[in-house]
Amino acid sequence: MSKKLLFILIFNLFILHSFAIKTDSIDSINVNKVTQVELTKPIETEFSVLNLYNYIKSKGVDDPSYIISQFVLESGNFHSVLFINSNNICGMKTAKKRKVKSNVIGRTKSGYARYKNWIYSVDDFFLWMERHSLNPANSNYIYKLKQKHYNSSSNYANLILHTRKVVMKKYSTIF
Repeated sequence: MSKKLLFILIFNLFILHSFAIKTDSIDSINVNKVTQVELTKPIETEFSVLNLYNYIKSKGVDDPSYIISQFVLESGNFHSVLFINSNNICGMKTAKKRKVKSNVIGRTKSGYARYKNWIYSVDDFFLWMERHSLNPANSNYIYKLKQKHYNSSSNYANLILHTRKVVMKKYSTIF
């Protein structure tokens, strides 16, 4: 196991100590260069793993554990600066070609999308998956992420699977 991979695993295990954080909304910035799709905002927008689980289930995913594990990995267990400041749960870049929700409110200096709340980030992830013909309801999607250039790590699927074991144990009352 490489030192970098070992560091990532240890880091993720270290930060899996809290359940949820609250995020504040960000002032509106207009993004006009991509197709926008309207979204009916769910009732519960405060972030928690339970709300995330329920929202993913509402999108037709029977087993949200793979997606939640991916989000835990991507966001440093929901503690990353990108998640806290931009409500970006999985490192989505600003769209150039794919459809996006009208609730993308701008981008960071590094080109990552900024969202009104975490729900719109999840929706953008689902739109990205749809654009790349990946079915998040099928856990095999994690093995196809590499060929779709989602993550450059050749071991990304294994990282998600390892994170899933930790997530399933930590949030056993949800799953």
